[in-house]
Parts: sequence; structure tokens; C-alpha cells
Amino acid sequence: MSGSVLDAAYWTGSDYPGGAKALAERINHRNLDDELNPNRTSAKLGLKTAVDMQVMSGDFRILYAMAEACRHFPPVPMPDVPTADAPCLATLSRLAHEFSSLVGEVAGDLGDNKVTNAELAEIVRRWHALVSCGQVLIQQVTAMNAALQALAPEARP
Repeated sequence: MSGSVLDAAYWTGSDYPGGAKALAERINHRNLDDELNPNRTSAKLGLKTAVDMQVMSGDFRILYAMAEACRHFPPVPMPDVPTADAPCLATLSRLAHEFSSLVGEVAGDLGDNKVTNAELAEIVRRWHALVSCGQVLIQQVTAMNAALQALAPEARP
């Protein structure tokens, strides 16, 4: 694991109220203190433990450090909306993916301060995919709004 990822894990445990020992109790992981100790190189922090630490603490420094180490944009938190009540969430997720894909393409293509014909064609293709997905999302939320408006006024939230 990258040093910054290990640092993020250390500080996630250290900054938890009561420290790493308290977090270890909450996630039922006795060896957490050893795994976070930079002087105990034989103890290794596992991925499941890292996820448990973040879920319990609400501190996502490990996730962000991993994204940075992998040269990826950090993920966007998911909304607290039940998927059954929001049929367009899959489209929203796809829209975020298309946006990320476009940004990655443009950022990569600008690395040499030039945009070739092939790079321009790919940027345009990804832009069209993003716009198309955005149009689907607009259609879905418009349909949801129309269904709401079709209800009697007293039945609307």
C-alpha cells in the first residue's frame, strides 16, 4: 500500500473518538492497533478492515488516498435515497460514469498540449454519450414529475 494510504489509515484510527483502540472495538478487530502502527511492519491492514474502519468512522481518507494513489478521481458519495423510489438512479450513475470518462479522456489528451484528430473524435464521441445519457435522465425525471402532477392535489407531497 502507498505511504499516503497507510498514513490515511493511521489518521483515521487516531482521529476516531477514543482512538484506534475504540475503533477496533467497534469493528471487532483486535489487531487494528498493530496494523496501524508504522513500526510493526509485520502486521498488515486488510481491505475489509479498511472498509469497516471507514464505514464505522464516516472518515473516508483511506478511500481518497487510494483514488489518488491510483490516479483516479475520488468517488462521489451516493445519495441516501431508496433505489425503489428513484428509478432514475441507475441513469444518474451512468451519467456520472460518462462524465468521468469524458474528463479522463480530455485530461489525458491535454497532457502533451495537443489534440490530434483521433483524440478530438474520441472527445466528441464521449461528449455525445454524456449528453445522450443526460437527455435520458431528463426524460425520466420529467416522467416522474408528470406522474406526481397527475395525482389529485391533496395526494401530492
